Amino acid sequence: MRVLLVVNPVAGRRPVERVAAEVRRSFARRAISATIGTVAPSTPEETADLVREVRDRFDIVAAVGGDGTVRDVAGGLMGGTTPLAIIPNGTANVLASDLGISFALPKAIALLR
Repeated sequence: MRVLLVVNPVAGRRPVERVAAEVRRSFARRAISATIGTVAPSTPEETADLVREVRDRFDIVAAVGGDGTVRDVAGGLMGGTTPLAIIPNGTANVLASDLGISFALPKAIALLR
């Protein structure tokens, strides 16, 4: 499995290194072989453009941030078939809350399959 973590570098619950390490540990515990890539675009436009360019190279693209990050990543995924995962790491995370995605990092990551 190939997973891309698209991280908002200014969203601030957890540092990107911690999120990526937890994703690796979660996959290892579940015996899922995975390659984890991480990018931290600096603008919404850069996020959507980058995701659009690489989406077909990954099995899952995970937005790590808040609602804006999810919106920008989803915009880049539009028109493709790569699924979007959400790892809440922003301030309010309204969408994640509405979808029942836990703010607890291990529980959110456990949804990646």
